[in-house]
Amino acid sequence: MAQRLVAAARAERLQHVVFHSVIHPDIAELPHHRQKLQVETLLEDSGLPVTVLRPSHYMQNVLDFWDFFGAGLLPYPTSPDSRMGVVDVEDVAGAAANVLTNPDIHIGMTYDLSTVELSRHEMARIWSRVLGHPMTAVRLPPQALNQPQAAVAAFAPGIARSLVSTRLRSLPHIARGLRAAPNTRGFRGWPKDAQDTYVQMMAYYDVHGLPPGDFGDLATVLHRPGTDYETFARRVAVARGITAA
Repeated sequence: MAQRLVAAARAERLQHVVFHSVIHPDIAELPHHRQKLQVETLLEDSGLPVTVLRPSHYMQNVLDFWDFFGAGLLPYPTSPDSRMGVVDVEDVAGAAANVLTNPDIHIGMTYDLSTVELSRHEMARIWSRVLGHPMTAVRLPPQALNQPQAAVAAFAPGIARSLVSTRLRSLPHIARGLRAAPNTRGFRGWPKDAQDTYVQMMAYYDVHGLPPGDFGDLATVLHRPGTDYETFARRVAVARGITAA
């Protein structure tokens, strides 16, 4: 795809190409990161006027399991202790818009788009403040993405505690979450190689997390500080009809 893009860009004499890459594309254990690095190299060697954006893990990714939030649970297929550099996807969009509309000062540059580094325990504490009820980060084994039964042992105690502490009021949230979780993002319909790559990514994050990049880059391109995690969480709560605490 990138080779065809380069050929087309040359033929059309494009004045600027902005590539949405990924933070730390040199992580050898992550195939999709390596592919991004290959594209970066291809674009660099092409002689085209290029800017590269390397966003961190999106703050929005935890919302795949939003239905469980009402039950006080913050599940994700990685360890809650793993530290992740994160960024608000709306800031990524804003940075891209600034680069696209002001090409002259950005051509030839590569920007890390990272705002803050957090564990999911820290995210849970922020969501607790925002939602006004205790939130607990829960580790789902990464293999649970394609073997849902693997999640039972890890998830069951958290569900039981939620049901007891809320006197079953959390049951509707849990029921909706259990229905939606096995096919988050339409996972069941993905090609097998895409599923395997996604599981491999989560297995890596489970052990190693994902360090942030240069925190200064985002503010430079965005012309303001990046959105902090609590501001993001409060915006999500309001957008979903919840009065933030």
